[in-house]
Amino acid sequence: MRNWWKNLPQAIKPVLPSVWNACKTAGILKPTRGKRSGTSNRIFSSIRVLSSRRWIMESKIDISKARGNQVSVNYRNLLNIQNVTSQEPSKSNQRFSHTISPGTHFVPSILLSNTMSLAPKIDEIAHCVVSEDIDIAFFSETWLKDYVPDDPIKIKGYQLFRRDRKGKDHGGVCLYVKDSIQCHILSDFHHDDHEVLWADLRPHRLPRGLSNIIAGVLYHPPEANNLSKAEYVKSCLERIEAKHPNSGIILAGDFNKLKFTSAASYFQLKPMVSFPTRGANILDQIFTNLHEFYNDPSPRPPFGLSDHITVIVSAGAKQNKEPLIRSIKARDKRPSNIAFSVASY
Repeated sequence: MRNWWKNLPQAIKPVLPSVWNACKTAGILKPTRGKRSGTSNRIFSSIRVLSSRRWIMESKIDISKARGNQVSVNYRNLLNIQNVTSQEPSKSNQRFSHTISPGTHFVPSILLSNTMSLAPKIDEIAHCVVSEDIDIAFFSETWLKDYVPDDPIKIKGYQLFRRDRKGKDHGGVCLYVKDSIQCHILSDFHHDDHEVLWADLRPHRLPRGLSNIIAGVLYHPPEANNLSKAEYVKSCLERIEAKHPNSGIILAGDFNKLKFTSAASYFQLKPMVSFPTRGANILDQIFTNLHEFYNDPSPRPPFGLSDHITVIVSAGAKQNKEPLIRSIKARDKRPSNIAFSVASY
């Protein structure tokens, strides 16, 4: 029975391979062998995806049964998948979202201004601080009192630290520090007779060799005692050097007639503002030992009706240093035959 096909009439011939394959593709013939140990009858089809008005053939999937080479597609059932890219930082990275431009030093940007009443100008001040991406804002002559709460003068994303004048009108200083910077007030530096506020700042990154930054905002009224204020500031700087070595120092504010440049040089503090801030005089000044990491200060218009120029200082760009090439000279210790050739026997 195995060779039954040899006894068939000559009119019956074997099917051509092309016809056989066409019948298998059309699903007329069953698989010649089982699925357990034979060849599987799986074929591959494609999913059509709608993208930018064109039908693009995407990834292949394996389907269990073949229904011919062409698969009917109802394009009305296809889903238009949009690629959405979010540009907002994740919540885990928001506290580190301070934007330092690539290639700049890791020092906080600074804003200094004598506002002559801060509360009525808070909207203008907040817009400037946020748009300029300021890290630390120093303000003198805030004219705030104890009955003025913090909520109306807060800036979103910033911590507020203030020292209001007691008993008299005007005066007062305050600091705005970004939420991403750890900051606490040095209360042991407080003095009732001097309008100075000191804070210890610890940004996430600093230039090599620095552990923290001590920031001080100062207002020296024109009628105040120059000698007493200078002695107080010098004593504070001496305590900073003793208690906070390897720290950066930024002292900014309205110094008026206080001559502090010579005393500041003793602590390696350099004045940065070189242009007039009120009329033809430089009253608002920034003293720091981090001047090498900053660009030159730039003037901005005053806030509201204040007659003091606003000062902004940004971090400077790092300079690419050329690689150091070292040359090493070594004595030749190989044996030489010169001594034997010169010697006479």
